[in-house]
Amino acid sequence: MSFADEVEKLAALRNKGVITPEEFEQSKAALLARELDRPEPRREREWTQDPIAPMPESNMIWAVLATLFCAWPLGIVAIVKASRVANLWYNGNYGAARDAAESAKKWSIASAAVGVFLIIILLILAASTGGRIWRDLF
Repeated sequence: MSFADEVEKLAALRNKGVITPEEFEQSKAALLARELDRPEPRREREWTQDPIAPMPESNMIWAVLATLFCAWPLGIVAIVKASRVANLWYNGNYGAARDAAESAKKWSIASAAVGVFLIIILLILAASTGGRIWRDLF
């Protein structure tokens, strides 16, 4: 039975008149003291917290290339995510390091896809205007 359940039972007894308010306060104080003296239960580590596995690839190279040659706003997000991988890993937050590496990979792919899409659009515009777009842009 949890601490809150036991206090609720005591409050119900007090409200019914079975115990006095002073007895309620004394019992509640005793319960609280017992709760504070109780050792915290040992928690099992999650399966993602596996220090034996190697550190995930941060995908920093792909993030930088995507920033330089594709859509730079998305590439910057990829660089930020990739830069967090090693720090999270060495601080023991293995699951978050894996998540950051995966996120950096996704942002790099998104940046590359947007960059390719923009190049295709630009080529279509160039073909449809007979090359006039190049003179207008440059």
